[in-house]
Amino acid sequence: MKDWHRNWQNCFRQSNSWCPSCLCERNVECSRKDTKDAESISFGYQFCFFVSSMTRFLTLCFCLLLLCVLGCQRLPERPEGMPELVPCTVVVTFGGEVMEGVQILFHPKNPAENTLAAGGQTDARGKALMVTAAYYRGVVPGEYTVSFQKYAPEEMRPDGMPFPAKPLMPLKYAPVHSRETIVVSSSQAEYVFTLDAL
Repeated sequence: MKDWHRNWQNCFRQSNSWCPSCLCERNVECSRKDTKDAESISFGYQFCFFVSSMTRFLTLCFCLLLLCVLGCQRLPERPEGMPELVPCTVVVTFGGEVMEGVQILFHPKNPAENTLAAGGQTDARGKALMVTAAYYRGVVPGEYTVSFQKYAPEEMRPDGMPFPAKPLMPLKYAPVHSRETIVVSSSQAEYVFTLDAL
């Protein structure tokens, strides 16, 4: 009886749980198994963290490479005989408020002297940086007719075809109809157009 009691106390000290001595070895085996399971789970987490880190690293490298490629691209060379361009920014207010997304076109008023049109689109501040021939910043000095256009977002019909574009500005500002003019010179860099909504 004393021997059984002594064995039972030793089992309690080893397993730190209330169990008969016959279950002591089983508890030790379970403890070892739990340790192995924990090690496996820990390895799995480490592996997933490694894969995730490598994915982020490769994504970052790809983005940097893409930025380098895009940054190294050069604009086409200026055509031979192209006149010098002067910086030109246009500010548009429509109905007393600045208007974003307005397409602005400069049409040379005297094609015999200048055949290079310029264009730009206003940002959230109502400002547009004008470019010539779609690539070159600036405008050839001279007199232009100026047109303004903006359309509502495209809407689709049930058959999948788009509805006709809906203009958001009066027809009087569209190409051919516009009577707005501008004289671009090297002494002025910003021009303001105040347009009415009627």
